[in-house]
Order: sequence, then C-alpha cells, then structure tokens
Amino acid sequence: MEFVWLIIALIIVVYAGDRLFSYFALKRVAYVCRFERDAAFEGESVRLIEQLINDKPLPILWLKVRLQMPLALKFENTAFVDISDKQYYQRLFSMLGYQQVTCRHVLNCVKRGYYVIDDVDMISGDILSGRRCYERIPMNMHFSVYPRFIDVEDVLIPARLINGDMIVKRWIIEDPFQIIGFRDYMPTDSLNKINWLATARQQRLQVIKHDFTASSSMIIMLNVTYKSSWVNYNVLEQSIRLCASLAQKAVDNGIPVAVMSNGLLKGYDDTIHMETPLGCSNEHMTGILEDLARLTFEYEDDFSVFLNGEIEQIPYNADILILTSYIDDDLAAAIVDIDKSRISVRVGFMEDVDWERYELNDVDVYTITEEGAIK
Repeated sequence: MEFVWLIIALIIVVYAGDRLFSYFALKRVAYVCRFERDAAFEGESVRLIEQLINDKPLPILWLKVRLQMPLALKFENTAFVDISDKQYYQRLFSMLGYQQVTCRHVLNCVKRGYYVIDDVDMISGDILSGRRCYERIPMNMHFSVYPRFIDVEDVLIPARLINGDMIVKRWIIEDPFQIIGFRDYMPTDSLNKINWLATARQQRLQVIKHDFTASSSMIIMLNVTYKSSWVNYNVLEQSIRLCASLAQKAVDNGIPVAVMSNGLLKGYDDTIHMETPLGCSNEHMTGILEDLARLTFEYEDDFSVFLNGEIEQIPYNADILILTSYIDDDLAAAIVDIDKSRISVRVGFMEDVDWERYELNDVDVYTITEEGAIK
C-alpha cells in the first residue's frame, strides 16, 4: 500500500513540476536580435547576433525560437534553417536559471533591397502533457543591401564614334563662352553651331569649336519602367548598379550629383519616388545608396511623364544622364523638348534599341553592355 501511495505522490510531484515549468517557461525571458551594422553591399557578409536571457531561477526545459528571414539574406550555416518559399531560422535551446546565450550567424547578402524583420516567435512548454506556451516578440529590424559597384569604363561605351574625338575620363561639357577655333562640320553637329564666315573662308562647312569645362552638377535619371510583358529584372538591377557607380565616381571627383527615378521607395508610409538633392559628400553618397536599396520597380507615372515634370527643376549647366531600357515616341519627344542650351543631355540604353530612328539632336547616346563585355 505504501508503494502505491509513493507512486501516486511521485506522479503528483512530476505533474505539478511539469505544470510549473510550463507556466513559467516564458516568464522573464528576453530575446534580442540585431545586425552588427545597418547596411552592406551585394555580395558582402554580415553578422546576425541573437541573445537569449533567462532572468529567473527556474531553468527552461526547452525553448524553440523561430524567425522568418528574407531569402536574399542567406544563412551561411543552414543547419538550423528551413528553406521553402520562405526562409525560416529555428533553433531549440535548453537554459539554466539566470543564464544568457549568445549566438552569431553569418548572412550572405545575395540581392539588393530593403528588408524588414517584423517579429520572432518563441515556443516552450512542458514535457509530459504536451502543453505549449507561445509568445510573439516584435523586432522591427531593418537592413539595407546596397547595389554593388561596377567598373563604369567596362560597361559605358559611346554609341557614336566620331573620328578624331577622344573619350575623356571625367565629366565635362562644352563651355559656350570658351571659343578656341573652328573645325569641319559633322553629321551629329547642330546647325546652329555653323559659322558661315569661316565656312566661306574654308569653302566647306565649319562649326565653332568650344573648349571644355567641368560640369557644375550631374543629375542621373533612372527609368524603372520596362516596356515588355516579360520584365528582365537583371537589366533593371544592372541599371541601378550603374547608377550607384556613376554617382560614386562623381562624388570622388568632387562633382555635386543627384539621382531621380520614377520608381517608388519601399519602407515609407507615403507613396514617394526617388529624388535625392544635389551633394558631393560621403554622407550624401550614403543617402543615395540607401534610396537605391529601397528603390522598387513599381511606379505611378511612365518615365516620359516623370521626365517632363522634373526637367524644370534641373539647374542651369547641369549634366543629365538618363538610364533607360527602351525608347518610344513619348520618351523621345520628352528628350527632344529639353533645352540643350541650358542642360547637357546624355542617354544610356541598358539594352540594344533602335534609337537611331529618333532625331535625338545634341544628345550623347551610350549603349550599356553586360558587366565586363565590350560591344
């Protein structure tokens, strides 16, 4: 009989203890998760640091942590990662009273973007009865992956090759007040540059030859519209990388640079497109990279409408570079309507397009190749 009572008492004690551990499992338990830095470039790695703190004398028999992470931030060690259409990090812990556990994970930044980790799930309970307790902790973590820089000289190639002209490796525009002589007329020259007195003297068409001066500012206008039923996101991503690289090159040379795009920015309550002011400091460049990380391929206006609306804000003597994957009648008309006496215009096409059928007078045209390829 005593043995029976002993068994009953043991069952009661085990059951009560099991209920006790289950009830207090997530009491006074803190979870902290953070990135070691706020941003990284494509292809770089970043550490994710997580801390679990059991601030009570009772141990935790088991505790599962479950965190949903963007697929673009890949865990280097996938032992605790479940990847399907999403990426879930989940790990089982067992902790003593007043114990702190710190884990460090290496994440590879695969793709440009602005990523938000909203919350983490913690699950615990008892062992015998299968009771579970659940808690969702808001995290509100933000992490930006900047576009990686590419070699500008490898991907930006003049589409119009004029005999005797030299590709200058700095941002320059013609100064209309600096006349250094005359030269023979070429088909790409504007008719208003012809000097008739020099033409009569040389018996062939002559145009005024201006000296060059450094551009006062550079405006990069990025078109995220893709005129096709099948969107080639690689082309659009390459245009963003090129935009970042050109902006960095301008900043390195002390040239004020601004970036505008019809693409909408992620992470804001209001619907806004990208429009950074002019600047040439390192802090300004960081702001451009942050906006490029947030840039999406969603837009409200076609690029031609966007260009017409923004062109009046461009300062005098600015050098505009338009990066686009296409050209149509509306976009060509918007480019032609720009006052070339006030603004220098360049267009970089991200794909092979039939731009020559449009009369883009006084516009420098470039073709953009895949990285490392020369066309």
